[in-house]
Amino acid sequence: MPNLRRLFDGLMDRRLATIPHFAASPEERLELCRKHGDFTVAYSTAVQDGLKHFGDQRGYLDYATKTGHTFVLGDPVALKEDRERYIKDFVRVAANPCFVQIGPETAKILATLGYRINHMGVDTHLTFDSHSFAGKKNETVRYSERWLIKQGYAIIECDGTKTQSDRIQAISSDWRAGRIVSRREMRFLNRPFFPELSPQMRRFLILDPQGAAIALLDFDPIFEGGAVTGYTAAFKRKMAGTTPHAEVG
Repeated sequence: MPNLRRLFDGLMDRRLATIPHFAASPEERLELCRKHGDFTVAYSTAVQDGLKHFGDQRGYLDYATKTGHTFVLGDPVALKEDRERYIKDFVRVAANPCFVQIGPETAKILATLGYRINHMGVDTHLTFDSHSFAGKKNETVRYSERWLIKQGYAIIECDGTKTQSDRIQAISSDWRAGRIVSRREMRFLNRPFFPELSPQMRRFLILDPQGAAIALLDFDPIFEGGAVTGYTAAFKRKMAGTTPHAEVG
């Protein structure tokens, strides 16, 4: 009953404190992200629709409300020396918000404010110029890559011109059809998928032996000081029935 759900959410949200809104355009948020977006979900905070924003021209943090609770996504997108100020200002005006997908520095600041911190996982970092897929623990990865190439599959990077967006959408829709919740995309922790590439994203495709795209892997950029310093996997989707070697390869 989605209408009843929205009615209940609205009723609970009206009990929340009034939070000053930072009316930044997507372009302004993306520019701030290029300067200060050095954590995993920074790019998502800049391009994801439906989030609310708190901050000013120097930086911001993103949040959403649900059933009378306020949830902040990630660290502040701001100079490192300014992040403590944004966090403390938001806690003061939002009255006990929750913070999710945060880094250790934000956790330390929140601990001084009386927050309890739950450590539920870490990001795995691979350094391009020193990482190796040699060794027994990467044997499955190497085998899947060799298998794909031997069977006539190809792994390519797509700049948005090599495969039409309707084919990309078909891969995504086919993948979603097999999910428990298939009516809508996950939001907040993950941003909704869209077939067109956003600025500075990277997309890789697997083509079957006939040259048709059957799987995709999208990466969001991670920035520091205006330069891309890394990438984080954002979407991984494939057509039903695609070889399991596609995902590993």
